[in-house]
Amino acid sequence: MSSIANRYPVHLKALIYAFIALWVVMAAFLFWTCGDHLG
Repeated sequence: MSSIANRYPVHLKALIYAFIALWVVMAAFLFWTCGDHLG
């Protein structure tokens, strides 16, 4: 596992950034839907 991370650090960073972006999008979507239902 560590050898793969050492050989492909850019892919690992991209995966982490994609994961964070996914959570941000989901949070924004939930906030949007909740606000729409409440408002």
